[in-house]
Amino acid sequence: MIISKIINKLFKMTLIMFLLLSVFTLINSNPEKVLRTNVEIKNIEEVPKTEIYLLSNNNYLVEANIYLENSSLEEKAKKIIEYLKINNKKLPQGLKGYILDNVVVNKINVEESNLKISFSKEFLNIENKDLVISGLVYSLTKLPNIETIEVFVEDSYLENYNYKLNKDIGINKEYLLNKRNDIKQVTVYYYTEINNIEYLTPVTKYVNDEREKVEIIIEELSNNIPDNLIGYLSDKTKLVDYQEDNSLIVLNFDKEFKSSNQIINQKTMNLIAQSIFENYDLNLVFFQENNKKIDFIKKKQ
Repeated sequence: MIISKIINKLFKMTLIMFLLLSVFTLINSNPEKVLRTNVEIKNIEEVPKTEIYLLSNNNYLVEANIYLENSSLEEKAKKIIEYLKINNKKLPQGLKGYILDNVVVNKINVEESNLKISFSKEFLNIENKDLVISGLVYSLTKLPNIETIEVFVEDSYLENYNYKLNKDIGINKEYLLNKRNDIKQVTVYYYTEINNIEYLTPVTKYVNDEREKVEIIIEELSNNIPDNLIGYLSDKTKLVDYQEDNSLIVLNFDKEFKSSNQIINQKTMNLIAQSIFENYDLNLVFFQENNKKIDFIKKKQ
């Protein structure tokens, strides 16, 4: 009786093991399914990211990432323009486009580092053309080797923009002037928080200031933060000195530079570095506190 129960139990266990082994073998014997999954993952990894500028609810143009499949510069430019349309449903929550949906790209071509775009006549119905042109320039010059763009409507230059446009036109402009001459243009990066995500937000400031741009950047990040933006740099922080050498700059701060929060430190350095890269032709920013090296940030190529 006991032996019979043992045999019966062993038989059941053997049957279960056989069934499990059969299922496992069937799952792994479908190489087509496994291969397809790997190909999909590989393709996603190979799709390059690029930055474009979208509009926040506070009417700031902010930097957001999108994925663009490998194609010609002309095709990538067309896709970016489609992303910037008002009713694009693919945009992150809290961000919106600013190009009218009925605007059509008639022609687009690249000549060396210049991108020429000819829009349909509906482009003329856009009200805030300065905002739209800023967003286009800052978005399209993120493409490899594109430094300038020209904007046409039905093959004629867009009025008031009849030249090669680059980032010198500014973005999210702020005028802090008390006289008409001796004006300096400085672009400073802040963060905009939308749905718990922080987006880099450049603000081009026009100031009457004789100081070097790096000094103005630190001052603006710590003491002159626009409404609804985040600067992170403590107003107690002082830039002791700095040294520019070839493709890098070394910034030496006082003891108030670092906080106890490493995340805040990284965000602070990122804002400073992005602001430096926007205003100087440099590739590296080194950070020091009381002449002791803290960290460095390299410009994205």
